[in-house]
Amino acid sequence: MPKICTKCNLSKTESEFRSRFDKRKNLTYLSSSCRSCEKEYGRLRYQTNSQYKKNTKSNSKKFRNNNPEYHKNYEYQPTQEQLDKYKEKSKTYYQDNKHEIKSYQAQYRKTDSCKNSKLKHNYGITLDQYNQMVIDQDDKCLICLCNFSTTDKSRKANIDHCHKTNKVRGILCHKCNTGIGLLNDNPDILKKAVIYLESS
Repeated sequence: MPKICTKCNLSKTESEFRSRFDKRKNLTYLSSSCRSCEKEYGRLRYQTNSQYKKNTKSNSKKFRNNNPEYHKNYEYQPTQEQLDKYKEKSKTYYQDNKHEIKSYQAQYRKTDSCKNSKLKHNYGITLDQYNQMVIDQDDKCLICLCNFSTTDKSRKANIDHCHKTNKVRGILCHKCNTGIGLLNDNPDILKKAVIYLESS
């Protein structure tokens, strides 16, 4: 049965209205405004009412802490229409703010926070651990013993790790790290390369 929304004054199906429950009357009824209008009202209130925004965040945090399993098992599944709308919105925003976004990304990549996140994600170590390894190596490559450089790409410090276990072995210069990588980190091939060079 159609129902008129009191905010947009449009006739909508009952499924487009939220169900409410009155504890005093022990009665279930439909909201006077539709879901879309309630959502828009909540969004505007959240943006303009600082106290409401603060309370909403506080209540959300309490709920997450008191119901960890709910969020653990919850899986949001947006509709294709929502995905298309989000993609179009993101595309438009990027086109309108391309220079600002690229500038911010360039600045962020230089921060310790970004470096730390990349190290933890790729190698499982922190920026502090990486810096300590460089200090312990006296700022030199473990193979050719050259001093690391920030201007010469061939002498730039690279993390050497086992591609099977992902375990970090040490810090090498770009040349040495690339060299053993091209030889598949294989000791037998490296030994043959040594024999070949010594016999030449």
